[in-house]
Amino acid sequence: MQNTLARFDREKRMAQAQQALQRADQTASESCGTQVKTTVDWPSITEAQFKSMSIAGYCGEVAEQLDQQCRSTPAFKAKVAELGRVSCRFGDELKLRVEGQQLVFTTQEDAPNQGDFIQQFLRNH
Repeated sequence: MQNTLARFDREKRMAQAQQALQRADQTASESCGTQVKTTVDWPSITEAQFKSMSIAGYCGEVAEQLDQQCRSTPAFKAKVAELGRVSCRFGDELKLRVEGQQLVFTTQEDAPNQGDFIQQFLRNH
């Protein structure tokens, strides 16, 4: 019985993270007047990361920064219309780049000031 309770439920953790990401995307979509959609490269996330971190907190940061930019700078909404798709993965270093019509975000659990990093990128793109 104890083993069953202690077993890691990856599917459940993924579903919880996806729900939280959908809420962040919805808020950004409303502020920006266009669809914001975050997808996650789930295989890039280890069991240890699922257990110790908020995956939605890390991967939802781009949507949150899009939301803030749209609320503070209405002209930014035109950029989001072109770049409303966000792909998130975990990797060795913090990176954000544009590929086609999507933002590709590689997050790193020890990287400081991820929100500032994303804001700077968005302002300069």
